[in-house]
Amino acid sequence: MSACETERRGAGLSERARSLSIGHVARDEFPDGAHRLGGTALYAAATAAHLGVPSALVTRVGPNERAELTRTCAES
Repeated sequence: MSACETERRGAGLSERARSLSIGHVARDEFPDGAHRLGGTALYAAATAAHLGVPSALVTRVGPNERAELTRTCAES
């Protein structure tokens, strides 16, 4: 399970998750106006998932970032 599978499935937290990250997903902004999602909780969940550990991420998402987080999850 990737760090974002719960978002894609629209389901509750999977019982299969062995790593659970809870916290903020930050919006990293750069001088040229570009931005990307970041933050400790996102990086911890993504790292665990990339290492093959079934993981989940619990965060609160504002209405402006929900679509971007969904896209980011689909790409990982």
